[in-house]
Parts: sequence; C-alpha cells; structure tokens
Amino acid sequence: MIKKCLTLMKVQLGGIIFSGQFGTKQGQKATKIASMAIVMGLVGLVFVFYSALITFAYVIMGMEDSVMPLMMTAASLMILFTTMAKASNFIFSTKDNDLLMSLPVTNWAVIVSRFASLYLYEAVITAIIMVPALVVYCVMCGPQLLFIFEVVLSLLFVPLIPLAIATLIGIVISFIAARFKYKNLVIMVLGTAAFLGIMYFSFTMPSMDEEALMEINDLLMGAITRLYPPAALYFSGLNGSAAAYLGYLILSVAVAGVIIALIAWRFNRLIAALSAHKVKGNFKMTRLKTGSAFSALLAREFKRYFSSTVYVLNTALIYVLLIAAGIAVFFIDDIEAVLNLPGANTMIGALAPIVIAFFAGITSTTSAALSLEGKNLWLIASFPVRSITVFNAKIALNLILGVPCVLITAILFAIRFQLGAADTAFTIVIPLLYTLLAAVGGLFLNIHFPNFSWTNEAAVVKQGAAPMIAVFGGMILVFVPGGFLMLSGIAAPVIYGITAAILIVLTVLCYVKIARTNLLRFMD
Repeated sequence: MIKKCLTLMKVQLGGIIFSGQFGTKQGQKATKIASMAIVMGLVGLVFVFYSALITFAYVIMGMEDSVMPLMMTAASLMILFTTMAKASNFIFSTKDNDLLMSLPVTNWAVIVSRFASLYLYEAVITAIIMVPALVVYCVMCGPQLLFIFEVVLSLLFVPLIPLAIATLIGIVISFIAARFKYKNLVIMVLGTAAFLGIMYFSFTMPSMDEEALMEINDLLMGAITRLYPPAALYFSGLNGSAAAYLGYLILSVAVAGVIIALIAWRFNRLIAALSAHKVKGNFKMTRLKTGSAFSALLAREFKRYFSSTVYVLNTALIYVLLIAAGIAVFFIDDIEAVLNLPGANTMIGALAPIVIAFFAGITSTTSAALSLEGKNLWLIASFPVRSITVFNAKIALNLILGVPCVLITAILFAIRFQLGAADTAFTIVIPLLYTLLAAVGGLFLNIHFPNFSWTNEAAVVKQGAAPMIAVFGGMILVFVPGGFLMLSGIAAPVIYGITAAILIVLTVLCYVKIARTNLLRFMD
C-alpha cells in the first residue's frame, strides 16, 4: 500500500506543480521553470517578512513566550481557511476518479495519497510562517536546544489537525450545498464571510497601541487555547511539559488518522453524494433565442466561472473586498483614529488611484481561464469562430466583473475625500487601466503557461504559474508608481500620466500577441 500511495502522490504532485505548464523544448522549459521559481520565491519572501516583523515586535514588547504558539495558530488558521474551499474538491471531485476506481488500489491508498499531497503543500506554508519566527526568536532570545528541536519537530505535525478539520468542514458544506440548485453559492458565501472576517480583524489590530497589545495578549492566548485546544498543549509543551508536547503530537496524528479513516470507509458513497445535483422537474419549452457567437461564448464563460468555487473565491472575492473597502472608507468619519495612523486621511486621499489599482491589478480571471478548458480544449478549438473571439469572451468576463467594482469604489473615494476634477479622473482611469491589463495580461500569461492536463481545478487556479505571475506582477506594477509618489517628489499628474502610458503599451503588446495566437497550436 505504501508503494502505491507514493506512486499516486508523485503523479498528483506532478500534476499540481509541473504538468502542462512548461514547454517541450529544453530551453523553453528551463526558462519557464526559472520564472516559476522566482515568483514562488517572491511569495515566500512576503510571508517571511511579516513573520519576522511580528516576532521582532513581540520580543521587543516582552511577549516572547507567546511568539511560537501564536505563529503555530496563525499557520493553522491559514491552512484551515485556505484549504476549506478546496480540500473537498481536491479529494473527491477529481477527473481521474473513474480511472482510479478501475485500478487495483484501495480507497485507503487514494485518500492517503491525496491527503498527503495537500499535507506537503500546507507543510511548506507552515514552514514559511514559523521558521522565520523561530530564527528571529533564536537570535533575540537564545533559547535552549531542546526548545528549538521541539519547534522544528512540530513543523511536521502542525498542518495535520487544521487540514483534517478543513477537509471535514468542506465535505459537510459540499454535502449540504449539493441539495440546492445553486450548490456553489453556499460555499462561496461562507468563504467570503470568513475572508472578510479575517481582513476586518487584521485591520483593527493596528489601531491598538503597544500597551493595549500587551494587555490583551493574555486574553488573546486564552481565547486561542479555548477555541483551538491543541494550542494549549503546544504552549505548555514548549514551556517544559513533556507530557503536553507528546500529547499534542499524538492528538495531531490521531485527529488526522480518524478523519482519513472515516473518509476511506465511505469514500464511494461520499463521491456519489457530493456529486449529486438538484434538478428541477418543471421544464417547459419556451421560444428559442439566437444570438451572436461572442454572446454565446460569453455566456459559456460565465457558466464555467460560477461553476467553480475555487475559481470564484480566488478572483471575485478580491472585488468584493474592494467594494467593502470603498464602503468602509465612505462611512468612516475618522480614518486616522481607526488605523492609529496620523495623516492617514490625507495619504489615502492622495493615493486613492493606487489603493484601488492594487485590488484591480492583482485580480485576473483570465490567468486561469484557458487552462480550465482542460481536455475540452478541442471543443472550443473546433468552434466555427476565430480564436480571438474566444479570447475576447474570456477577457470580457474579467472586465464585466471588475469594471463596475472599480467605478463604484472610485466614486466613493472621490466623494469621501472631496477630490478635484483631475484627481477624480485619475482615480477612475488608472484603476480601470490596471483592470484592463489584468484581463489582457492574464490571458497572455496563460497562453505562455498553459496546463491542460490537470485533474483538479486548484492546480491551475491556486498553484498555476500564470495566476501567480499575474498576482505578483500586478503588485510590482502598482508598488513602483506608488513608491515614486511617496518618495520622489515628482508631481502626481506626471507619475500617473507615465503609469497610464506604460499600462496602455503593455496592454496593447499583450493583446497583439493574443490576437496572433491560434487555439489549434495547443492541440499538438
């Protein structure tokens, strides 16, 4: 069984990381692997920076005993919320279920291999969060070797409980949602609510001064240990209790083992239950309507988009957050008091185009739109329409979702900060250009980094090369003009004018390349 599990894991991890994303030519493959490595490195650096910064602040304030339990809880929560939407889909809704069921492998082997693949992915995230904190803690506090050994060993166990719980929650939500006509709506609403709740807590934390943080630290740790009992064992274990530390390790393995056993026990029935659909029985023939090829393709794109929970939660959720930020800014009277940042009102007003552009620039539905065609690519390639029409439909979906959100938020910012005509124009135009580039540039990237052989949507939506480059490339394109605005002293209209010109040039270049691409090239 172990050999079969390892073989299945190898195939699944290969499908997530490499399958179909790189060219067949050796030079092309090496270049694209290097690009992917750079992007993943940038992602890691962001986590490392914040982990080290928080640890440094806690040690300076004399709360070093809480650092590692806090980081363990942070890693657990991140795993819980990022895995909850995809775990059920990854384990049950894969395209190769029928093939695997026909092979001489047990349900145990399939479940363990898929769970282990998720575990390895989340273990990397755990290490990125906790290792920098441990390094800073060691440099500043000089702990004993036993403490360091316990933390390092615990890195292997931290992902187990949150991953198991996330899988269980995902199964329950999917099971309930399968009984409704629009079953993805339940998952999307819960995922959005959880994300907004986390963001609200994140933005209210900076409003606390150092003394307040020190006062609530005990309350915070108490709340954590009550809501997440394994954290209490972990905290006691790092403070010298060998029994508590051993108990944490055993509990982590036991929880994961029990949930895996339950899933394997009823694996076939769970697949059948989770794949059920609510069907209306009152079908009536009505007048048939005709439309253009573009409108038909656009309708197809919308149907495909909203049929994928992972797809929506990784793209449209950012637009929801953008609208929420605009409404919050519009109704908050004293932004400086809320953020505990003197001059925040003036700064946000001056940087309104960049603030909105950040959300618009990192959100691209097109960066995974082509890859999600998967093995159905031959179908759209055989349509009696030009390839550019298919591409335009994918770009239009991104613009239909993004442009209204950008316009509404820009108007709210302009009214709230009483911007003049020129500033209002920049607040509207600059984010719209970023939205356009995200739509066109995302598709350009997906054409260069396609993955049509995936077995699970998360492989292209969350771990694909094109979406990752689109997100972090968008960040860079926003941070550069933002940095010039804050540090260079150059007039804002000049910077915005140059930024607009660059965005237009990049968009045109990407679109020209897209227009010259034929879908048949991917059929080789």
